[in-house]
Amino acid sequence: MLLLLTSFFLALSSPAFAQETGDIFVTVSGGSSGRIHLDGLDMGSEAPATLRNVAVGSHKIQVKGNCLVGTQSVDVVADRVTRTELVMQPRGGFVEVQVDPEFAEILLDGWPFGTGPRVATEVPCGPHILQIEAIGFLTETRPLQVSMGSVHRLEVTLKSKEGKGALSLVVDPVHTETYMDQVHVATGPITLDDIQAGHHDMVFLAEGYKRHEERVAVLPDQVTRVEISLDSTAPAVSEPEPPPPPPPPPPEAPGALPAVAAPAPSSTPLPPPVPPAAPDASRSVGRLIAAGVLVAAAPVAGFYSWQFKQVAWANYATYEQLTEDGDDGANDYYDAHVQSAYRGAVGCAIGAGLLVTGGLVTAFAATDGTPMIGVSGRF
Repeated sequence: MLLLLTSFFLALSSPAFAQETGDIFVTVSGGSSGRIHLDGLDMGSEAPATLRNVAVGSHKIQVKGNCLVGTQSVDVVADRVTRTELVMQPRGGFVEVQVDPEFAEILLDGWPFGTGPRVATEVPCGPHILQIEAIGFLTETRPLQVSMGSVHRLEVTLKSKEGKGALSLVVDPVHTETYMDQVHVATGPITLDDIQAGHHDMVFLAEGYKRHEERVAVLPDQVTRVEISLDSTAPAVSEPEPPPPPPPPPPEAPGALPAVAAPAPSSTPLPPPVPPAAPDASRSVGRLIAAGVLVAAAPVAGFYSWQFKQVAWANYATYEQLTEDGDDGANDYYDAHVQSAYRGAVGCAIGAGLLVTGGLVTAFAATDGTPMIGVSGRF
């Protein structure tokens, strides 16, 4: 019995039952360095380094440095050393800035970054200075430290400069009542002077018209013009146009012959109307069959549209994983697999709609324009 157990354990420890492995030598171009990750796991070593006893097969090598990432796929062969050199690509963080007033200009390190009310984009790693400015408002400056993969969301409301401006109101109808910051200030068109610079909440009311609210920014030492046209609450009534007057009779020329009365109509009865020709029954049946074929083909196109959509969803999940891993080929994968599947889904959906429409038009033509249900030709 002891001899049998010993033979069993010796067989398990033999090379035939051991997992085949190989080594990977990881380097980075340009003499850079970074933390080595194997299939998403931190290996605890800095490149250049050798990963030992890696299972045979395809693996994903990723080196993450200071705002730099390199990614490459490697095929490991048993008992061999596979060399791979990664090219590092710069990566930054995500910055989103929302400003008030919405016409404020946003500068990043002195360069134009965008205009409000919202700007969102990727920003390189490192220290940055955000500057938000607008005419009539105090400039706001924010320091920003961006690291790889970081997310920064800022909301900035500028304070108005000390001073006063003018507000020119052009309202329609002319009896519109104007309220500023819940205080009645005017009736009808007017220019208001000595208005404190900054934001003011305006309300415009008029009997028979809809209420209108608007927030207005008054700039110091400037005239801010606001044009408001209220919408009527009464339904529009269109008056019928009077019929045109009958044309006057033409004047008789001097010496013209008297008008001759038209001859009395003949007492001969009119011939009976010719009955319309009977429709070609075989032609109508053929059109109905063609209509049925078109409508029956629509579910097939709809099924393929659904299939393409399922493929697109699956490919998009793969694309998101590639993007999360920092794979440089993520965009190419999206164009080749996700976009093509979406186009197939949309094309099949449009085809299904065209088949149904063509079938209905063909069925309608089969009855010579008579509305029909089934093959009865009548409702």
